[in-house]
Amino acid sequence: MGERSKIEWTDSTFNPWVGCTKVRRRRTAPSACDFCYAEKWARRSGQVEWGNHPRRRTTEAYWRNPVAWNDQAPSFQIKHRRRQRVFCASLADVFDNQVDRQWRSDLFNLIRACNQLDWQLLKTPAAIHFVSYEPALGPLGQLDIDGLYPDWIIIGGESGVRSDLTRRTDPRWARDAITECRRLGVAPFLKQWGTYANNPYVVEAGYSVPEVMKIDPPENGKGGGKLDDRLCREFPVTTSKLESMMITRGRTAENGSEGRPLFVG
Repeated sequence: MGERSKIEWTDSTFNPWVGCTKVRRRRTAPSACDFCYAEKWARRSGQVEWGNHPRRRTTEAYWRNPVAWNDQAPSFQIKHRRRQRVFCASLADVFDNQVDRQWRSDLFNLIRACNQLDWQLLKTPAAIHFVSYEPALGPLGQLDIDGLYPDWIIIGGESGVRSDLTRRTDPRWARDAITECRRLGVAPFLKQWGTYANNPYVVEAGYSVPEVMKIDPPENGKGGGKLDDRLCREFPVTTSKLESMMITRGRTAENGSEGRPLFVG
């Protein structure tokens, strides 16, 4: 739960509390919760019992981290030419119905106070909506439903799982998802392949894993991150402020190194 995150699409993570209950599918159908990284963290750390058990609120000292980041925002923005992104609740669910309502109220007060940060939450309503297509266990299909579609898609293969248990991600699924993003003006972000067994240089071009690690090194993500010889990592862009929740629906996307991205799931 550190200040700097290794997640490619954010800068920092903040967990107001930890704990969650897994979603299970009927008749052993695959679920993204099957190999939950947060549950593994809970087992290793011993800080909370995962599942239908009490959640644990993090410390007051830890809650002061976003305040410090907000105070340092001018320096961050000068250095990076954008606002700092904070992924909230990587180890929990913001809208968990087993969480004390006062905790959630405290979180929203903190978010309002730290208005120089771009908060990334899995929530509705939001300034920018995104879908986490991760792990990609099958084709995504059509993005727009009844004329509605997200602003951002995060694509990734399964990682953090023993090699004999890792489920396959077909490069064609990612390619088709990006094509669908282009059709609608949605920003695609291909995070990683999860394992080199999914990497298109191996699957489609027939290179060996050692060869691919030179072309598409692990620094690009677990299992590499290139598709069709390039990284595809775009962010949705809006010029609005989170407080007003007003957005310009121009449906433009650009690389996150420029402009001011604002995205809240």
